[in-house]
Amino acid sequence: MSIYLFILLYVIWGMGWGLLCLGIAKEKDKNPQLWLLFGFLFSFVAFLFLIRKPVDEEKTFICPSCGYSINGNDKYCSNCGELLEEEKDEHIPTKF
Repeated sequence: MSIYLFILLYVIWGMGWGLLCLGIAKEKDKNPQLWLLFGFLFSFVAFLFLIRKPVDEEKTFICPSCGYSINGNDKYCSNCGELLEEEKDEHIPTKF
């Protein structure tokens, strides 16, 4: 009987963490079903990974081809494969 109680408590524990991760994932525009599964399987470890602040958050921009959010250090869009050109400063003259 004690093994069934342990399994029941583990399922309740996992569903609690999974639902918490699901709610946060929706707010951060991440895949909610995937984070529900991660929260169920890995509990608070998945929660910690989900709430951590990205290192290069201010270095993101939108792909001009598909509109996907891209890391500022990438040379290609990870969604559509478009070659990304760096924006040139308009104040620097190209011809003299």
